[in-house]
Amino acid sequence: MFDYLNLLKTCTNRKIDIFDQELIRNMGRYIARAYVSNGNYYINFADAPFRISQDGGKIYRYGESIGDPMLTGFGAFLLDKARFNENGMIGKIGETLENLFNLEGWESHQKKEPLLADFYFPDMDVAFAREKAGSSDGFYFAAKGGSNGEGHNHNDVGSFMLFYQGNPVLIDVGVGTYTKKTFSPQRYEIWTMQSEYHNLPVVNGFSQSPGGKFKARNSQYSAGKDKVSFSTDIALAYPPHAGISSWTRAYALERGKKFVISDVFRLTENNGNNRIHFMTCVPCRVVSPGIMQFNGSDFTLQMKYDPGQMTAGIEKVNLDDKRLQAIFGDHLFRVAFVLKGTRLSDRVSFEVTPIR
Repeated sequence: MFDYLNLLKTCTNRKIDIFDQELIRNMGRYIARAYVSNGNYYINFADAPFRISQDGGKIYRYGESIGDPMLTGFGAFLLDKARFNENGMIGKIGETLENLFNLEGWESHQKKEPLLADFYFPDMDVAFAREKAGSSDGFYFAAKGGSNGEGHNHNDVGSFMLFYQGNPVLIDVGVGTYTKKTFSPQRYEIWTMQSEYHNLPVVNGFSQSPGGKFKARNSQYSAGKDKVSFSTDIALAYPPHAGISSWTRAYALERGKKFVISDVFRLTENNGNNRIHFMTCVPCRVVSPGIMQFNGSDFTLQMKYDPGQMTAGIEKVNLDDKRLQAIFGDHLFRVAFVLKGTRLSDRVSFEVTPIR
């Protein structure tokens, strides 16, 4: 869109220039608002890849067109990170030429990551927050409500991702190599499209269903200096025969302290086949009943849970897709908490804290 509008502006000698429209401005700002860390981590629900390399030059030029220092600073940061002065002639020739001839002054521009403290996209029903603005230190989370009728859907209503010190911990795996099956009636036979391979519950043995009628309701978001929270009822994302009256998934980032995931549910029946899954690329282990530990390259987190309510296990997920293997290697892990008993209503929670 930016390429076409920019071309139209150039060819008409600025007589047709709609970069002052708020919709156009917000479309450009999205990439900065969805940025997580490290130059290549972004909110990646649905078919978005786990890691993305963005064109810093285009982001810089978009920022100039709408007069947004957040975008120009982000573009300059990405250009510098990509060593544009040494590697300028890479990519599509049209975009490369635009960058070569229309980035005057980027080197002297302030290079800054758009590390926003928190934000909520009401139309998408997506929220995110980090410990503090301008820093990748500590926790960052993004969570969604929405529906399973969205474009490139993954049956992921209520799911989330969690980063620590800019590194992924609990993840959205993203998408593997596109095949004929990806956009066929067999799409949801692909495991990456299924809710049981997202950070979500399986209820009475049932996972979420595709389609716009399978959706979140009553989403709530609040952000303050010390705490950011997001909650949504995901009951309608499951088929009616799953027997769910309500299932409120809630997230709370208590800045400087912890991240909490909680589920409050009411069921019309309970056959005892209820599990809560978390996907991770970080080695993990059950240290003792009630404590799961995640061991990153330079950090350690612990997840506390009630062993009286659930048992914990770790499943190795072997990868045979080349696109996923290039990112994660030959495997990931799925942490599975199996709920005990057949209660029709309950509250379970998981408290994640760093081990310093």
